[in-house]
Amino acid sequence: MGLAMLARTHYRSLPSDAGQWLQNAPEDGRHLVVLDVLRTPALLLDVDRYHERLAALEKNWFAPLLKALRQGRIGMLTLHVPDAAEAVSFEAIRGDLRRFWRLAKPIERYA
Repeated sequence: MGLAMLARTHYRSLPSDAGQWLQNAPEDGRHLVVLDVLRTPALLLDVDRYHERLAALEKNWFAPLLKALRQGRIGMLTLHVPDAAEAVSFEAIRGDLRRFWRLAKPIERYA
């Protein structure tokens, strides 16, 4: 909420999954969604809870957002991972999904 206030932009509470978020998100524009449920288990070195929450993120957010990208509902998806040993970012547009020569890697490989 503080970031939205600083940027003088709208803020809404985050729903539990991407499906609900997509239903209420405006069709155009840029949106920032902060999913920080991995922060506490990572700081506490709680590996079991970390993996549980990562699986929930995959099911509730990443898979639906990938589906929306495939269907053209969203034009681009950028994922920033600031807490990794080295901060990393991933960006994808619909055309990137046709790059069959790239092997899919589990998200745990980057976490």
